[in-house]
Amino acid sequence: MHYDKTIGCKTSNLVYGIWCAKYTKMVYVVQTGDTIYKRTQNHLSTIRCNREGRIPVTMHFSEGGHSEEDFRVIGLERTWGTRRTA
Repeated sequence: MHYDKTIGCKTSNLVYGIWCAKYTKMVYVVQTGDTIYKRTQNHLSTIRCNREGRIPVTMHFSEGGHSEEDFRVIGLERTWGTRRTA
């Protein structure tokens, strides 16, 4: 796996992945305009509060045998403010 080593917690406009340490696999890849810190805090809050919904991150880390301790985030690519659509 390749990642951008210049991406830090204050980096915004990027593609990032959420990694499951328990199964050593990427469970979610997404683009954001926010900082990686803010998005990570939002994801962790959703997991901690066990909010209902079909959000893949929450669903994965709410499954039996998983916890927020398995949650890892990795910056993959800067997007320089451009918005890509799937």
